[in-house]
Amino acid sequence: TEIQGLERLYRRTRKKSPDRPQLVRRLAEAYVELESAATRDKTEAEIAIQDARRKKRRHPKARAKAAKATKIMKVARRNAIRYYTIMKKDYPNYSKIDEILYYLAYEYEQAGNFKMARKVYYELIQNAPKSPYIPNAYLAFGELFFQEAMGDPSKWALAAQAYEEVTKYPPPKNKAYGYARYKLGYVHWN
Repeated sequence: TEIQGLERLYRRTRKKSPDRPQLVRRLAEAYVELESAATRDKTEAEIAIQDARRKKRRHPKARAKAAKATKIMKVARRNAIRYYTIMKKDYPNYSKIDEILYYLAYEYEQAGNFKMARKVYYELIQNAPKSPYIPNAYLAFGELFFQEAMGDPSKWALAAQAYEEVTKYPPPKNKAYGYARYKLGYVHWN
């Protein structure tokens, strides 16, 4: 209901309206919230399916719920990406463009579009070098390269380099610091 109201308001609001950037951002965030709720529903349904299997029963309602939640999750993610992209393109001088870029990249990553995720994380690093999201962007690079390194050992050096960049930003502001140090050790172990 909230998203429907926001969509209506978005269609009726002039492109030059000073309220439009906040409206677009709110739409993106509403779709992220819907995606999160659908992910939770999908997980609950999958747990119910597993429980039914252990008890050697069928659970068609849980399967239907999981399928429906998966569909909602994908559509919500696609719309979140759409609205974050509108923010990025139409409002490049938005005061919190670094947040927009980070969340856009994260949504691409969640969608499995790693090429676009990398591109937007890199854009964040280039366009907002003082952003508090920079360590998280480097961490995302590290995680993406780490996953690739499992199948292509030449990527270990790139993963290490990304994790080292994270550690250049000290705690407590950098919440990813400890995790990056841990993953750096894991890279060297491999």
